[in-house]
Amino acid sequence: MKPVPPQRNESYGIPRYAENGEFVGYIGSCIDVTERRKAEETVQAMALLPVQNPSPVLRIDGDGILLYKNPAVDQSLRDSALTVGSPVSPHLMALVQGHYMHVLHKWWKYICMGECI
Repeated sequence: MKPVPPQRNESYGIPRYAENGEFVGYIGSCIDVTERRKAEETVQAMALLPVQNPSPVLRIDGDGILLYKNPAVDQSLRDSALTVGSPVSPHLMALVQGHYMHVLHKWWKYICMGECI
């Protein structure tokens, strides 16, 4: 017989009492949340990737505002004054935009012309 994988359940219930106050049981439900929990664990693990990345990771919006930086940014760029919520320097913004356009160009060549990236 094949072993049954463990399930994760969420149970909800309220106690029931007889008219004399004696406990007679619960009325409730039990829901299998195994797949939802697996998905949540995957999302949590994926969210750690930028934090644990030993290379600097920045997230900058289109207006040049720094939205996120991982710990490696401060370790690698000790002299920088990058603050989340503040604008990045024009030089850094130009560098990011240039890299983004380079990546888009490579993908375009791959998709349209079949060239290896």
